[in-house]
Amino acid sequence: MILVFSGTKEGNLIIKELATAGMNIIASFSSIYGKDAIDDCLNDYLKNPVGRITVNEKKLDLVEILNLIENYKIKIIIDATHPFAINITKNAIVAAEVKKIKYIRFERKELPVVKSKNIRYFENFSSSLNFLDGFSGNIFFTIGSNNLKEYSTIISNSSREVYVKVLPTVESIEKALKAGAKTKQIVAFYGFWGKDTLKSFIFEKSIKAVVTKQSGASGGENEKILASEETGCNLIIIKRPKIKCSNVCYSFDELIEEIKSYNST
Repeated sequence: MILVFSGTKEGNLIIKELATAGMNIIASFSSIYGKDAIDDCLNDYLKNPVGRITVNEKKLDLVEILNLIENYKIKIIIDATHPFAINITKNAIVAAEVKKIKYIRFERKELPVVKSKNIRYFENFSSSLNFLDGFSGNIFFTIGSNNLKEYSTIISNSSREVYVKVLPTVESIEKALKAGAKTKQIVAFYGFWGKDTLKSFIFEKSIKAVVTKQSGASGGENEKILASEETGCNLIIIKRPKIKCSNVCYSFDELIEEIKSYNST
């Protein structure tokens, strides 16, 4: 049995491909977004199932992961969570070490750093606060809802217009409100915007800075870079956290080879 931590487009495709190859999978995610995404991904597959797919919708702590490994006789953990979901990644690594099973991190490739007067990179959320606090123009946060609390003083500052883009879920909207956003500041949308949609919003709301995460091409990072270049809007990119992983794959072919090599030992 293989445990796949997902909640991402890549993770759901991995689940579908492995199950189609006849492998038994536990698909684990902890958000409504993750559930909707995997339901869409597996719709066609479930009409003609091959491998068995067991779904876990509960957020798991370390003890619960260990219990899951024990109860389902897990042999491999595939961690295909978002690059910023560091807590589940850390727990998955520890759990694999404790149970002496295979851990594979499926990582989105980082895009090359762009050198531009309008694009600035920061090591983490807190390191961008000073720059944004002294910024006089309108700001658009596209970092999701989990880290909005880091910018609560900026979001609640009425001296400029600030907007936050979050998932259209009760949980995400509540987090935005707790971070100081008023309803008129919340943009609820499923998925990322293409370049033209973002450009339209930048022009309509006179946005001078877009704040985003270094989430790779599949997270819309390219689209934001292009929108910044074509509008002259500042783009603030928060670098993804670095977690030491001894076994990282960047493609599905690499992942399959890792699984095959482990199963043959």
